[in-house]
Amino acid sequence: MELTFYRDVPQPQVVDKMLRESLEHAVAADGSRDILAIAFLGEEVLTSTQYSGELVYRAAQRKIMTLEQSEGVKTTITDAAGYSVEVSEKKSAGGRNGERKC
Repeated sequence: MELTFYRDVPQPQVVDKMLRESLEHAVAADGSRDILAIAFLGEEVLTSTQYSGELVYRAAQRKIMTLEQSEGVKTTITDAAGYSVEVSEKKSAGGRNGERKC
């Protein structure tokens, strides 16, 4: 599902809300399939400063989540005096360090 702007992208919170509401409408119309929802400005995908990112609907789980959540990425954000640290962890595909098990 695509949410496309052709000029003047709204504030990130507004884009996030519009994308989620559009995805919810698509799920209500047909929740039997997985759906990827992305926001664009013309033909270009919006940047991380323009919205929070892609959303995914997983039909098997009947759940809307971020693309990172659907890929198993765990993000931890720690705020300290004057800065933030964001750490994202994702499991590897396996086999890279000889730990692949069959």
